[in-house]
Amino acid sequence: MRAKNDSVDLDALCPELSRLAPLIDCCYSAFECLAIVTATTNGHHMKGSLHYRGLAMDLRVKNLGAVPRQRSLHSCLKRNIDAMYPGLYDTLLEDPGGEHAHIHCEASPTLLAQIDHGVVPA
Repeated sequence: MRAKNDSVDLDALCPELSRLAPLIDCCYSAFECLAIVTATTNGHHMKGSLHYRGLAMDLRVKNLGAVPRQRSLHSCLKRNIDAMYPGLYDTLLEDPGGEHAHIHCEASPTLLAQIDHGVVPA
């Protein structure tokens, strides 16, 4: 997993999100693509976005080509993250095939509650 450019700070991700890197790399490799992070704490997001806390990231999908491949990668990523960390992450495919197509991955409300109460999830 690598940043698209210097504006994307992978070190700004909380450990709870950083730990997904090997799984993300594995899924992207299965599609013969490099996982490119397009946003962490950088960019413009909705007020209150988890991006600003380092608890969300956006992943490029336009390098995959057609929408069916974008949907397949999203499905692969979601299935594997859910299997390894049930209920702790929300993984969404946003604007498939569009100009701003990306996979958005963020801490779920369950994980947020654990973090906010000082619980370090396994």
